[in-house]
Amino acid sequence: MKCGEVQETVARGEALSPEAKAHVLVCTACAQVAESYCELDTWFEAAAAAIDVPEGFADRIMAALPPEAPLPGFWCRPWVHVVFAHAAAGIGLFNLLRLVLRFVIPSPSFGGMP
Repeated sequence: MKCGEVQETVARGEALSPEAKAHVLVCTACAQVAESYCELDTWFEAAAAAIDVPEGFADRIMAALPPEAPLPGFWCRPWVHVVFAHAAAGIGLFNLLRLVLRFVIPSPSFGGMP
């Protein structure tokens, strides 16, 4: 089993397979990641137990939010993103071509013939 797979499973908070558990026991890097996440979970549980959330807190937060999000503006439309991406790519290619031509075409300022 690869370290990346084991560490991602630990980070997602999913249960480890027997193969992954065996890997954690022999791999120091994965063992450190598993220990760190275990300590983090313990800290969050202790912090959550220490915090007293007032009754109706979530209801007040939800009531303070706008009823629905406004319609997306002109800049949020997908075709606008495509147009600007193509324009940026065109400008980039133009600048690259201009740079290459500066090296290919001799310049009189550096002693080349026009």
